[in-house]
Amino acid sequence: RYFIQWIEGPRKIISNLFTVLCRDDRHTDIEILDFAYTSSREFPNWAMGCLPINELDQDTLLKYVYENKFSPYDMSAEGVRSFLLEAASCQGVVCLDPDRK
Repeated sequence: RYFIQWIEGPRKIISNLFTVLCRDDRHTDIEILDFAYTSSREFPNWAMGCLPINELDQDTLLKYVYENKFSPYDMSAEGVRSFLLEAASCQGVVCLDPDRK
């Protein structure tokens, strides 16, 4: 099961949020893939949402499959960013839940 989250905002707010996430037992194996300062938000219209992986356009998904499986852990930060941008342009994805039908 994978959860990909892109968090944007002022540094102090993000730092505090990250501390909260790390202390929350529901969150495990947290990895920061990228950290950067930007002049504008990458996903200005996003809110939290969930999309079952089986509802994602298969052509989009296949671009990000490695050795016959989708695994964000095998993706670079740029790969995750590209995936989220492409998925968001179609459906506003923030997380993928392979168990939801």
